[in-house]
Amino acid sequence: MLKPRQRFTKKQLKEDKLLTAIAKTQAYVEQEWKRLLLIAGSAALIVLFGVIYLSSSRAEREEASSELYVLEFQYIEQGIYNDQLAQDLLNYLSKHEDTVSGGNATFYLANTYYNLGKYQESENYFRKYLDDYDGIKFLQSSATAGIAASYEQRKMYKEASDYYLRSVKDYPDEFTLPENMLGAARTLSFAGEREQAREQCTVLIERFPNTNEAVKAQIILSQY
Repeated sequence: MLKPRQRFTKKQLKEDKLLTAIAKTQAYVEQEWKRLLLIAGSAALIVLFGVIYLSSSRAEREEASSELYVLEFQYIEQGIYNDQLAQDLLNYLSKHEDTVSGGNATFYLANTYYNLGKYQESENYFRKYLDDYDGIKFLQSSATAGIAASYEQRKMYKEASDYYLRSVKDYPDEFTLPENMLGAARTLSFAGEREQAREQCTVLIERFPNTNEAVKAQIILSQY
């Protein structure tokens, strides 16, 4: 004889579903605990490696900054440019090229080569500074003018004027603007571009009348 079918209340059904869910969770944890531990361990390792990386990066930055400071004190602040400084800067870049200080060292190396009369090397490192580093506007302007000056020293006046004009156009708020305008006027004149040279001189004299650059611009104009 069949027994009467038992009826469950809503409360009993909810309790039964809850117990089933708990049982499934316990079974999952028992089966997967090793994998879960590995995942948790991997996350902890990622955090640990992140802390180590940040610490090592900070230490590297501090080391790079201190080494460059020594070179600045020994040579650059005293205006000493020689082959030893160039070699020391190259050695420095071999270790710290990818740091912010590496950008400053690249600019210093370009300037060192320029003062040593090695104008092709100077141009190369000024270009490297502009291509590889996001430095302050003043150094970007100076590096652009440095390329122009490197061309000018090799009597490549058209190329020089192009870069002086680029510096004038791209960095109009830097205090080196009158000097770069004069460089543009001078090399345009040497390149035979007299009208453009005259224009640069006129604007320079109008905007910066009480500067040495304005006096030199007047001399260029007097030649026409």
